[in-house]
Amino acid sequence: VVTTDDGFGPLVGKYLPTHRPGEFTVSEQNGRLAVELAPNPTVFELQPPDDEGKRYFLVSDQMAVSFERDEAGDVVVMKVYQSGREFESVRSGVELPSEIAADQLSRYLGTYRSETSDTTLEAFIQNNRLAINVPGRVIYELHPPNEEGLWAFRIDSEGGVKFNETEGGRVIS
Repeated sequence: VVTTDDGFGPLVGKYLPTHRPGEFTVSEQNGRLAVELAPNPTVFELQPPDDEGKRYFLVSDQMAVSFERDEAGDVVVMKVYQSGREFESVRSGVELPSEIAADQLSRYLGTYRSETSDTTLEAFIQNNRLAINVPGRVIYELHPPNEEGLWAFRIDSEGGVKFNETEGGRVIS
């Protein structure tokens, strides 16, 4: 997390939201850091970072952003905090490191029919992470599974998915 102002330059740029198509833009405006969360054309100026590195919107304390750096010190992710959720956006041109090898994720890829709704979900790899596309709603990138096999949503760790497998390890639902 970027917690000190080392100039806006390292933060300025394009970021690609992981939960839907589009592009967010971080710029400098009126001597402040600002963000445009397309498709909303409004540019929101940000307050200086708090102790946790969150930069709240100047017009509302209900939304904030923070920035993460990689081991080399380059800004790679912008997080948007809204309504108890944490939306990640990857800096344009950045490839995130794999948390689980792609060959291990491949057995989860495919389409799944929801037992509780009339929806077909797609499991695919996005940003070197397993992701679930809920058509017309949102893309959920997933954390690696916990001890109980739950793959928590990165947006909101209260929810997630669990894959059912045969004793031989074949994913069946």
